[in-house]
Amino acid sequence: MKQFFCLTVGMLLIAAIITTTGCQDPAGHERAAVSGSVTLDGEPLATGMITFIPLGEGTASSAPIENGQFSMPEETAPSPGKCRVEVTSMQETGKMIPGMSESGQVPETKQVIPAKYNLNSTLEEEISADGSSVIDIQLTSN
Repeated sequence: MKQFFCLTVGMLLIAAIITTTGCQDPAGHERAAVSGSVTLDGEPLATGMITFIPLGEGTASSAPIENGQFSMPEETAPSPGKCRVEVTSMQETGKMIPGMSESGQVPETKQVIPAKYNLNSTLEEEISADGSSVIDIQLTSN
């Protein structure tokens, strides 16, 4: 469980670095604004992260999901075209586990999104070059 948590935190850090690269990446790839919603079993995803990874040339980008909504303005958005989509959401289980804190305990967290939508994602979406993409993603637990 600890390895999975470390891997997820690492992915989120990489995603944060990717999203702070400015309007163009060093190769000069275009970016296109995108926004939308994410539901899990018909309910808005309370918190999480969404990442768009171009299937060809281009710039990947991530954004937080809050109350089922995400938004990426052009300066932090992915490149237009077909993208692989990954969604993650770490939530507390209600248990305490050994960890680095004054009490020696930290809240246990777990990934609530099935791997088929993140590490092994099969989701693909098209990002329009004109910045008008509104993408609604509906995930299921099974």
